[in-house]
Amino acid sequence: MQRGVSVSSKSKAILILFYFIVRIGWIAKKKDILMKAVVTLSSKNQITIPKSMCNKLGICPGDQLILDVEENSLILKRKPKSYSKHLRGLHRSVWQDVEAASYIRKERVTWEKS
Repeated sequence: MQRGVSVSSKSKAILILFYFIVRIGWIAKKKDILMKAVVTLSSKNQITIPKSMCNKLGICPGDQLILDVEENSLILKRKPKSYSKHLRGLHRSVWQDVEAASYIRKERVTWEKS
């Protein structure tokens, strides 16, 4: 005896269900996957960042953000509270074989000659 739902309609139902699960972002929230959102630029050139993204980034109203343009993309980052702490260790591998005191002495000598 044949049931009321054929195999093809079951497949369609599963695809539709999967579409809605992905659409509401359930998978992104549960698996902590990359989040994306579509926002609209207002007449004052402002956008609204979705609350879920603010929560994920730990940003609140009044926080300062840095907006950077790279090629055709806008990169939005939270402004660090201390730039010196934020940049600490940057290019550590470049300076690993250089003794800081002797390097600074050599640089100062070139400044005095100029």
